[in-house]
Amino acid sequence: MVLRLGLGQEKPALDDAHTYARHLGSRHPDRAARIAFAIAAHHGERGDWRAAQEQLRRSLRLIDASSEFDVKTEAHALLGQAYLELGQRTQAARQYSIVRTLWADPQAATEAILGSKGSKAERQRRLGRSLTALGEATYFAAEEQRSAVERIRFPAYHGPGSIAQVNRHIQTQVKAWIDRKKPLLEAATQSYTKVLQIEPHAPPPWVIASGAQVGAMWSQFVTEFRAAPVPDSILSDERLRTEYYAALDRASEPYKQLARQAYEKCLDYSVKYQYFDEHSRSCEVWLATNYKTDYHLLDEFRGAPDRANSASREHPPALRIGGEPLRAGR
Repeated sequence: MVLRLGLGQEKPALDDAHTYARHLGSRHPDRAARIAFAIAAHHGERGDWRAAQEQLRRSLRLIDASSEFDVKTEAHALLGQAYLELGQRTQAARQYSIVRTLWADPQAATEAILGSKGSKAERQRRLGRSLTALGEATYFAAEEQRSAVERIRFPAYHGPGSIAQVNRHIQTQVKAWIDRKKPLLEAATQSYTKVLQIEPHAPPPWVIASGAQVGAMWSQFVTEFRAAPVPDSILSDERLRTEYYAALDRASEPYKQLARQAYEKCLDYSVKYQYFDEHSRSCEVWLATNYKTDYHLLDEFRGAPDRANSASREHPPALRIGGEPLRAGR
C-alpha cells in the first residue's frame, strides 16, 4: 500500500488497504488504524479534503480505540483541518478541542509516544508530528480569539474638522474603541503564547505563525490608533501637525514594541530551525520596513519562503579579490 501510494497508484493502494482491513484488521487493529489514517493523510496531502473527511469519519472509531497516541492526535487534527477547509468551523473546533484534551497532561502524552514500538528515531518523529498537531490545535483556538478582535472596527469620523468636534469624537467613540479592543488583543496574545509554551518542545511552524499573527494584530492596532481624526487647524499648521503626530507616536509606541517583540520571536525561530514560509516572510518585511537600521531585507542572502532551508542556493558564488568569479580549475 505504501509503495503504491508513493508511485501515485491510488486505487490499487486503497484496494490493498481494504484487503488488509478485511483479512487482518481484527488481528492487528493498531496497524489497520494506522493504515486508515495513512489513506486519509494521503487525501489531505492532495487537497481532497472531502475524501479525507469521509475516510476519517469512517475510521475514527477504530483509530480512537486501537491506534497509538500519536496517530490519534494526528487523525483528529487532520479531521479538524478537513472541516476547516470545507467551511465547517464548528466541527473543526470540536476536533481541535479533542487534540488539546489528549495533550492535557504533556508528560503522560510524551511518555505514551516515547514508550511505543519502533526505533528511537521513529518514536522521536512520532513525537514531533503529534506536537505539530497540538500546535495546530492551539493555534486554531488563538485564531478564534483573533476573529473577535477583528470584529471591533475603528469608529470612522464624518463630522467637521473643528478641534471641539474632533476631541469629542476621540474622548467618546475612539476611547470606547480602545477600552473594548485592547483587552481582546491581550487575551488573543495570551492564546498565541500558549503555542510557545507547548511541552516538551514547541513546534516551530506554529510558533512562527503565532508570532506573525501577534505582530500583525498589534501593528494593525497602532495603524488604527494613528488613524484618529486631525482637526483642520492642526493639519494646516506644519508645526502643530508635526507635534500632533509625534504625540501619537509616543502614545502608540508601547503597542508598536509589542508588535516588534512578536515579529522578532517569529524571525528568531525561523532562523533557528531554518524554517521559512509566508509567516516568517511577513515578519522579515515588517521589521525591515519599520526598523531599517536594525533589519535589512536582503533577498539574495536567503532562500525562497518554501518551509525548508536550501543552503546550496543561499551562498553567493566565490569571488577573487577585485570581484572576479573564481571558476573551477583556476
